[in-house]
Amino acid sequence: MEPRPIEVEIIGRKIILKMPKNEADIHFIRSIQYARWNKEGFFWDVPHYPGNLERIKQYFGERISILKEHEQIEVKIIGKEHKIGKNEVLIIKSRSGRLKLIFGFHAGLMKMIKTIPYYKWDSKNKWWTVPYSEQFLKEIKTKIKDFGMVMIFEAEEKGIIVARANQFDVPNYRKCPEEYVHKLEERRYSEGTIKAYVPLFEEFTP
Repeated sequence: MEPRPIEVEIIGRKIILKMPKNEADIHFIRSIQYARWNKEGFFWDVPHYPGNLERIKQYFGERISILKEHEQIEVKIIGKEHKIGKNEVLIIKSRSGRLKLIFGFHAGLMKMIKTIPYYKWDSKNKWWTVPYSEQFLKEIKTKIKDFGMVMIFEAEEKGIIVARANQFDVPNYRKCPEEYVHKLEERRYSEGTIKAYVPLFEEFTP
């Protein structure tokens, strides 16, 4: 029986290695310093240090069926603010090299995000983040379009951190009307979605 193929993806400083269980192969991977098993994504996480990729290529040879490197791209910085509508997705390229995705509850988009290696849910800020690459951005754009949603794309400006506005910082700050909250409740929005929308209404209302 021929060994099953190996998949290798390079994402910035990480090498993702997907392979069938094999004691000899596992022993080899563990010989690479700081390599670890990602139990959530079911892959090996290897630092993209000098020489590591070459060692992997040499060891697995023709068993590697997929070898993909996600290229980093540059984008124009946009300094605008937006309201986030029900069918809109705000994507922000952070200074740390990740994409922040902000949107209301959408099971399909959430499921797609979870297929991207190293995805994270920020429960405090109520947004998802994934590594920033041309391939991932393209896949997300395609899904957003398929779902009939609208994408808003921005990038954080280097050296500037913008905090969320609150009633103590903004003159004539307008709180979200109770009628707006009741309307969301009538439409059976989840509590988490309502909590995400209300601050956006208050922050962006002139």
